[in-house]
Amino acid sequence: MDIITVGSAMQDLAVTPVTPAVFETEFRNYSYWEASTGGDAMNVANACARIGVQVGCICKVGDDVFGRSIREISEKAHVDMSHMVVVPDGKSTLSLHLLDGKGARHSAFNLDPKTSLTEADIDYDYIKTAKIVHYGSIHLCPEMEAEDGVTAMFRKCHELGVETSIDVSGTEDLSGRAATGFEKIRNALYHTDYFLPSWDEATDISGKNTCEEIVDFFRPYGMKMMLIKMGPKGCYVSDFKESRMIPTFPVKLAIDTIGCGDSFCAGFLSALTWGWSIWEAVVFGNAVGSMNCQVVGATFGVRPKEEVMAYIKERIDCVPEDLRARFA
Repeated sequence: MDIITVGSAMQDLAVTPVTPAVFETEFRNYSYWEASTGGDAMNVANACARIGVQVGCICKVGDDVFGRSIREISEKAHVDMSHMVVVPDGKSTLSLHLLDGKGARHSAFNLDPKTSLTEADIDYDYIKTAKIVHYGSIHLCPEMEAEDGVTAMFRKCHELGVETSIDVSGTEDLSGRAATGFEKIRNALYHTDYFLPSWDEATDISGKNTCEEIVDFFRPYGMKMMLIKMGPKGCYVSDFKESRMIPTFPVKLAIDTIGCGDSFCAGFLSALTWGWSIWEAVVFGNAVGSMNCQVVGATFGVRPKEEVMAYIKERIDCVPEDLRARFA
């Protein structure tokens, strides 16, 4: 197995275009809707599968129509779902996304404590088959945020010789209050190889306002690399010896940004499993995210490796000159 993702899995329903006028009438016809899987772990897994790497997902769902849909969609995409935990009397998470058609969105979802993943749900005989284990579901898997959760899992991953990757899920907790989740992952960072926060998350956690200061803040944790996702600007990447900004690929209109961060993570991690440098992997991840935001659905815009490479080659001027050989 190349990559195993661990964390949240949801059934997504995206509707567009939705404006405040929705509350002014009893019925309204919408031009487009799409049902797909969602949740950070599930998004990264499906995106990796679409790119073409071997990937599995450890998640927890209810024995209901949404849980069955998550499995069906993911297995059709060639994600190994053999370690999905099904709770007979639990409710799977349904996430509703209202899109304005111009890139903005508002989302609402439910979380059933019965289907919250725990460290006890992790099969380490399965984990040790992976090159990289990725966790990206802070705030969405409360039981994994305790000391014996993701920290214990990452510690065991390193004991098994498996690399680890972690993302941060937003800057609000489930009640809408400002919360970066830093306290929930602080100890896990000592066992993290690749740290992938967004600009907002990185600045909120560190209290710093430049990329250089942020890197210095995280330096003591001993990670191999951190990457700051900066939306349309691109990504700031550091291996704590060298740091650089790598621009992304321009997009005329971002139709749906749901899952774009996860898609970037999938592209980046996939490229690492091919033995690419972190800088080349960021270029590939940028392309995957740029392609994905032009299609409705968390991962429906993610394309196979060959198509992503063609996309980059057509836009080779956007790639730093010293990195073009991989793609030209």
